[in-house]
Amino acid sequence: MNQNMNQNNNVESDKYVQIVVRDYDKEESFQNLLWVLGRMNFYLENKYVVPLPNNKSFKELAENPEKINTINTIDKEMYYEIFLSEIYKPIPTDIVSKIINNKHDFYSSIFIELKKLNKNWNFKIFDVYNLILVLWSPGGSYHTGTGAILRRVDEEGRPDTTFRQDFNDGIVHEIIHIGIEEVIVRKYKLEHWEKEFLVDTICKLYLGNLMPQYHTQSQGKNYERMNEFVTYNTIQKNLPEAIQKYFENKV
Repeated sequence: MNQNMNQNNNVESDKYVQIVVRDYDKEESFQNLLWVLGRMNFYLENKYVVPLPNNKSFKELAENPEKINTINTIDKEMYYEIFLSEIYKPIPTDIVSKIINNKHDFYSSIFIELKKLNKNWNFKIFDVYNLILVLWSPGGSYHTGTGAILRRVDEEGRPDTTFRQDFNDGIVHEIIHIGIEEVIVRKYKLEHWEKEFLVDTICKLYLGNLMPQYHTQSQGKNYERMNEFVTYNTIQKNLPEAIQKYFENKV
């Protein structure tokens, strides 16, 4: 992964995709924590385990996430000062950088397969993915517009071992999310676990030979009827068409 390029919806087959490992700066880390706290009800409803700072002020926000949207400028500055003085620590990136560099062949093989989807039905690929290490997260998340992938680590920058998914498999999971978000998820308004089931299916069915230990999420089992339409061939040739047929035949 060694060329710095801009986003390109039709990535040339001989170009490399770069994964850049970094952590958030102070302001970004603070804003990300507020974003996570504001979604606590969603995480609890869907049984996500989210580590939080051991800090009274921020624990109170976690218990009352609706307050996040009503914080005024003065209070926000107060929380930011608390964050800087009691919580924030830079996250070392060398451990994860080494993990990514050692898996160069793995990622090269993954993107060879994903570029076929990009060519066939406009699966979205970025030339550069920023892999951002965070302490507070349900495990992994993504930003469709920027190609940013967030992965949870500990304070030493080591991948979180409480998350059952292999670290690199988890990164690919988020790359798949980014790839299908606009062309499928938003277009067909997939529900949360419906979306997760589809991502798991792509990882397990289409990329399974590269990720034989990939862990699927049990919450998606209610959407197994999707398997009637989503096969290896339909994933490769025209997944949006398969999802359209799935919805046309949805009971």
